[in-house]
Amino acid sequence: MELVLQTLAAAIVVAGSLVVLVGIAYLLSLRKQPENKKPRRPKKSKIENIEGSDVADQLRYTLAIPAPGAGDVVTRELHVVVDGSETVYTLTSDIRTWTLDLTEGSSVTIFLIDIDNIGNKSDPGELLTFAVVDTIPPPKPQPPVIIGVEEPGYQTGMMPTSDSDFMKAARAVLKK
Repeated sequence: MELVLQTLAAAIVVAGSLVVLVGIAYLLSLRKQPENKKPRRPKKSKIENIEGSDVADQLRYTLAIPAPGAGDVVTRELHVVVDGSETVYTLTSDIRTWTLDLTEGSSVTIFLIDIDNIGNKSDPGELLTFAVVDTIPPPKPQPPVIIGVEEPGYQTGMMPTSDSDFMKAARAVLKK
């Protein structure tokens, strides 16, 4: 009888251990499954700098790109809509500035979309909307330069003003 009780107790322990192991394996499998959530909506980009350009009617805008709101963001889409025409730039998550050459008078809307390591896309970030207006003054002018000095009332007479004038004046003197 004692042997039966020992065998029964051992079977209960083994069965209980199996139940515990199955429960742990189940919990671990839940933890390893990737979440299918969108990354947080990115923050609004800001204009960091505006410069004039060598091209007429062009302005160079430098944007400050905010850091992603989630650690698993690997790429970002920078959407730039100029007068209704959209261009999408793919950026890595570590880029913090972006430069755009824009034509004066254009209407511009810019926003970000973050993409995580699984490929989930966030909702579009806040819109940055502005009109391209040249508010940059021209550079400070150079000072005037003195190119000649004379005494007032002095008659220059036959003073030559070029090499050919000098030769004509020399011939006139020699003929006298």
